[in-house]
Amino acid sequence: MYNGFDEILIAGLAVGADGAIGSTFNFMYPHYRKMQEAFESLKYEQARILQIKANNIMEAICSVGLIPAVKYILTLQGIDAGISRRPFSELDIAQKKYVEETLHLNLV
Repeated sequence: MYNGFDEILIAGLAVGADGAIGSTFNFMYPHYRKMQEAFESLKYEQARILQIKANNIMEAICSVGLIPAVKYILTLQGIDAGISRRPFSELDIAQKKYVEETLHLNLV
């Protein structure tokens, strides 16, 4: 069984999920791998902190537009994902800055 919500990976693992599928896994897989490893090693507090950081990022990208934000972050990471097609609009400068700051604060 796979969990399909990035925001509750740890909860999914706690109820028996074997893994997960999520939008943010496209650009922050190492973070989620650490989270899963912490959970599997019974380091629940560490897993919880990592989940909160992932949720902070998810909240930020959802507030500006999930698909455009994911494409923008992938582009920052060197993967030309292009821009979103309509009805999605490209992120403006302020939204891009907000996404970048949130990533920096939560993935350090």
